[in-house]
This record gives sequence, structure tokens and C-alpha cells, in this order.
Amino acid sequence: MRGDLLGAKWNGWIWRVDIPYLDEEEGEDVYISHLEGGEVTGLEVVYGPGCSILTLDYSNDQIRHIMADDEDAKSNSGPTAFDVTPWRGSHRFEHKVIIGGYNMNGEGETKPSEPRRATKFVIDGVDCAIASQTDTRIEGVIPAVESPAHGEELVDVAVHFSDGTTSVVPKSWLWADPGSS
Repeated sequence: MRGDLLGAKWNGWIWRVDIPYLDEEEGEDVYISHLEGGEVTGLEVVYGPGCSILTLDYSNDQIRHIMADDEDAKSNSGPTAFDVTPWRGSHRFEHKVIIGGYNMNGEGETKPSEPRRATKFVIDGVDCAIASQTDTRIEGVIPAVESPAHGEELVDVAVHFSDGTTSVVPKSWLWADPGSS
């Protein structure tokens, strides 16, 4: 769903506008579809970690959580990292982030032969610590750095696992510099 837009119709559906964002997709058509299981009674639609969607129903004072059903990820025994939340932060400060994905501990539908754990994730050459993890979520800390190598462009986030596998979320972190105060 990266690069896509979500919209909601009151007492209706959540709509997805699929916008090509990769260089190799340039010139392809934009697709509009409604999400399965996306019936909502509110207008607020918020994207969450791991391709999850939250809708806020002000009429009934409820929050609804919708999870993506990615058949490609489920058919792969390897780990699949989907996204990083938040996706930007100042290099001057430490940041807590969540990497959403599937089969990161090997507990999904297609299990690897040996159990696995994420050992670290790397952003722009910076090793980041993992605080906790489940099969669909890694909580970690990006340390403060003196000067990032790529300060004004999106960079890849690579998650390394104990079984030697790596899952990369391309162009998913931005070293934002709000300027000095």
C-alpha cells in the first residue's frame, strides 16, 4: 500500500487509490478499489504499522482495526518487513520505531526449518537496536548520529535475522533536519 491514498465514505467503504511509486512503474495506470472488510461508519482513516488501517467511528465511539491479508507474504517462509513507523526523524535524537511485517519470528503459516529472531536493523549504515519483537512487529531504537550519510533522501531499512536472512524496506526512512533552534 506504499504510496497509495486511502479515503472513506460515511457509512460506506474505505477506498484505496493505488498510485505507482516505483521508477519501473512510471506510466502505469492508477487503480481505485474498495478494501475487502473496509465497511466503516466513520470518516477518519489512519494508516498504522504492518499495513494496518484504523478507522475512527465517532457515531458509536469505536476504533476499528483492519489488517492486510498479503498472500505473497504468507506463501514465503522468509521474513517480510512491510513498513517503518514513523518514517522520519531528526538525526540529532534517538527515535523509537516500529517495523511492521509478517513471519519475522517464523511463526506464520509457512514456517522455516529453524526458529529465527531479528538481530538488528540498519538504516543508512547505522546499526539500530531491537527492543522487542513478535511475528508481525519489531520495536527498535534508532540512535542519534552526528551526520547521516544521506540527509535529504529516503533510505532503505534492512532487518537482519539470526538465520542469515535479510528483509529490506526500500526508501522507507528520512533523516529529517528541522534546523537548529
